[in-house]
Amino acid sequence: MTTSMNGQAMPSMEICIDKQMTFEDSQQMQKEAGITCSEQSYRRDLTGKIIGHSVCQSDSMKMTTDMVVTGDMNTAYVMENTTTMEPAPAPNMGTMKMSAKAERIGDCTPAK
Repeated sequence: MTTSMNGQAMPSMEICIDKQMTFEDSQQMQKEAGITCSEQSYRRDLTGKIIGHSVCQSDSMKMTTDMVVTGDMNTAYVMENTTTMEPAPAPNMGTMKMSAKAERIGDCTPAK
């Protein structure tokens, strides 16, 4: 997976996903991290893109995220999202744009 934040490339990383995560699993992880969401919607458009929107709260910060995911999700995908944070955690950080490109390179190596 390669990512960039606000146009700055981050080091690529290899991630092993050995089981499918459900939406409920994701919501539980958010809850455990102290994040509550008042809006979370995802849909597939006519071209197959996944369009997402969420409004979440963590402590005193409100985060609004809009995302678009393209690709087949089995071999490769690209995710682009824009998150607006209120209040901004630092000057010029009120809005963050992230792009992630992921490609399947094979089965996971068994843990030792």
